Parts: sequence; structure tokens; C-alpha cells
Amino acid sequence: MERHELPKPLLLKSVLKPLSIDVPTPSPIRVTFAAVARDAETGAAVPPSPRTREQFYLSVQERRKDKRRARRMERIEEIKAEFEAKRVAKLAAEEEKEKKKKEAEELRIRVALAEMQREVEEARKRAKKFEAIVGFGLDEGWYPSVIECMRAVYC
Repeated sequence: MERHELPKPLLLKSVLKPLSIDVPTPSPIRVTFAAVARDAETGAAVPPSPRTREQFYLSVQERRKDKRRARRMERIEEIKAEFEAKRVAKLAAEEEKEKKKKEAEELRIRVALAEMQREVEEARKRAKKFEAIVGFGLDEGWYPSVIECMRAVYC
């Protein structure tokens, strides 16, 4: 019967120490690299980051997400500002339209009153011409009361 020997340890050509096959290896995500970084200006050794590779890339992803979120929020704010400007412009246009409509109605009433006044003056002139009082059966104070009544109704 042949005697089985233990396998020889596997030597890795890397920064890590040689590992035996039987020893469980750490997860590659959790490995921190022991390579010494040098500062470009001073040449001094920079201590390795205590963060794992997963933590480093997670922070990169978070920064990217934050940037995307910030861009999205800026765009949302721009859209809100556009809608608010449109709403304000629409309200201003409606107010202007109502104002013009009211002014047109007032002008129409003033024109109608002026036309009535002119007709009454013409009737008075004709009455003086023929030396007759034209009151349509009423005294001469009827017209101002009609005008006051119309102003109360239309103005």
C-alpha cells in the first residue's frame, strides 16, 4: 500500500506571504493590499488605506449616485421653475384680459350714456326751437334721476 504524502505548500508570486493549501484564504473582497505607496513629491511611505476594496468602490458608487441625484434634483427644480413662470404668466394674462374686458364694458357704458345725453340735448334744442317743453309728460327733473339710476345699475 502506498503512503500518501501531504501536499506541498503552494508558493504565490505576489505581495502576500506564501499560503498553504490547507489554510483557508480570505475572501478577495476583504483583502487589504500591503504594498507601500510612496508620495510623489517627498518619497515618504504613505500608509495603506484602512478601507477594503468593497468599501472603496462602494463609496465611489455612492458619490456617483449622489451626483446623479443632484443632477436630477437640479432638473426637477428647473422644471418646477418653468411651470411656476408659466403659471405666473398665465395669471398675469388672465388679469390683463379681465382688465381689458372691464375697461371695454366701461367704455361701452360711457358711450351709451354720452349718446343718450346727446339725444336729450338735441331734444331740448328742438323744444327751444319750437318753444315747447318736451318732458314726455313729466317735469324736467326726470332725466338726472334716470341717469343716477343707470349709473347705480351699470357702474
